[in-house]
Amino acid sequence: WVDFFAALPSLVIRLCFGPLVFAEEDGFPRTLVLCALPILRLLRLLRHFEQFHLLRAAFQDALEALPVLLFTLVFIVLVTATLIFMVEPRENIPTLPRALWLSVVTITTVGYGDVVPESSQGTIITCVMVICSVLYMAMPLGIIGSA
Repeated sequence: WVDFFAALPSLVIRLCFGPLVFAEEDGFPRTLVLCALPILRLLRLLRHFEQFHLLRAAFQDALEALPVLLFTLVFIVLVTATLIFMVEPRENIPTLPRALWLSVVTITTVGYGDVVPESSQGTIITCVMVICSVLYMAMPLGIIGSA
């Protein structure tokens, strides 16, 4: 609790006087003191939570599987982007980076909707990509959960 109460005054100052401090020209040192340091002081509280240490240990155990997962992700993105680029009309997806954007946004399940497939082949490829990405995203969760 000492860390929390030590960071509390600077948090209150930041909430009350933040707009006045950020209006100045050379506000970077003040911004650092008023914004970053209280957050870093609050992060010191994490050392007292047993659950945090358990989660950190699980991530350290799963870290050795990370290169394989990243390689698989890059492979899925490149293959699906290439397939979509080949079957979609150039008016919809004019460049390969645009197809890569569609693949990344679809695989990460963000789905902005700014680029969507127009052809039926592109829709089928996107559906397969969604199913593969759901299965892919379940792997890291299972690895971390079992650690």
